[in-house]
Amino acid sequence: VSFLTTHGMSPSMALSASLLAKALCSIVMLPAGWICDQVGVGTMVLVGGVATMAVGLPTWLAISASPTGTVAFFGVSVGFSLPHLFFCHHLFCAELFPTSLRGLGVGIGWNISMGVFGGFGGLLAQASLQVGSSGPGWLISGSGLVTVVTVLW
Repeated sequence: VSFLTTHGMSPSMALSASLLAKALCSIVMLPAGWICDQVGVGTMVLVGGVATMAVGLPTWLAISASPTGTVAFFGVSVGFSLPHLFFCHHLFCAELFPTSLRGLGVGIGWNISMGVFGGFGGLLAQASLQVGSSGPGWLISGSGLVTVVTVLW
């Protein structure tokens, strides 16, 4: 959102795109849970990683080409929301630990990873803009690649 407002999109339109993305994520969670029950957690997370790899860079390139237009609005709200249909990562993390250690393992692992990767995500995205205008797109697609490698490992 800060990229869009810096490059000319009105703050209210950027906020609306972000809110629409969150609403879409909330809507797709119900079918995603059902599909996860049908095909399995690992398969869903793998498909989500592949979807993130496929959507990240092209969506970012479309957004950065016209950061004030409707392509940017729908890119943020729809393009980056669709891979969430396939993510059951909370369940995937829970399956990594035996039942007796699940709370401790997920709690420590989740909080450390969110602190390191989630906390530095914005910083990395801004720094990647110094390398090239497509840097954040590569970062998003790269995170999908990390997901795929993690699931297959």
